[in-house]
Amino acid sequence: MTTDNASNIKLAAEVNGWMRLQCFGHRLHLAIENAMKDPRIGRAMGLCKKLVSSFSYSWKKKRELAVAQQQLNLPEHSLKTECPTRWGSRQAMIDRVLEQQKAIAQVLSNDRKTRHLSLMWQDVDVLEAINKSLSRLVEFTDALSGEKYDNAPLETAAVPADDTEDAAAAAPNKKKKKGLGSFFKATVDQAAEPQPTLQQDKAIALELQSYLQAGPLDAEEDPLKWWRESLSILARKYLCIPATSSSSERVFSTGGNIVTCLRSSLKPDQRKLLAVDDLIG
Repeated sequence: MTTDNASNIKLAAEVNGWMRLQCFGHRLHLAIENAMKDPRIGRAMGLCKKLVSSFSYSWKKKRELAVAQQQLNLPEHSLKTECPTRWGSRQAMIDRVLEQQKAIAQVLSNDRKTRHLSLMWQDVDVLEAINKSLSRLVEFTDALSGEKYDNAPLETAAVPADDTEDAAAAAPNKKKKKGLGSFFKATVDQAAEPQPTLQQDKAIALELQSYLQAGPLDAEEDPLKWWRESLSILARKYLCIPATSSSSERVFSTGGNIVTCLRSSLKPDQRKLLAVDDLIG
């Protein structure tokens, strides 16, 4: 059973004698939180949150930010707010603040009450360092927390019948979402290394001989198919254990957003319909 580190969950697993594995997503979150415990990071993050908050609750600043973006030829993006339970939102907030740094400074400089929220060069250096470190983990975390992955090749948008080179070049490609296994693929040199062979004078079972001589399985292939004819029972027992409890917790979060105090009398069928609408939306 894969769970987070909540004390009640740990105790329940212990009382029932269940084998409990720690959620890798939660462990990664804790590691990042511990890495952020630095006075310089604390000051820069605190200033960043106050800055974003001042724009979030002021329509005037939002309007002035849009004007500054046009004047400075910056993308007309809104600032993002951090969600405490999702470290990826912290990186997204920092990345957006750095992107709009000049426009933000221009708006703040015109208001004496919020001028003190302007980022100093020391704060910018810290935020850039944080963004550089965390951005490398974003794609990995998305793959870790995902539920479905498209292993099909990239799809190309439809092109008119009188297709030209320019039209073909302009056709956008549908981005393929990476699976978690793609981050653990062996390099070309490693994959090309010869596999150890068995000496002829040793009497070893054919299955073991075949196993040792087989090449490495692609990291994005389904290992259950590979083990189907040999150790299928063990494969189903251990290889199906999820690395993270994100997907199951997401279900509970969706349920909590649907069945509120004002919807306590909903029937099961109605809950299902609302849950589907919520996921699609």
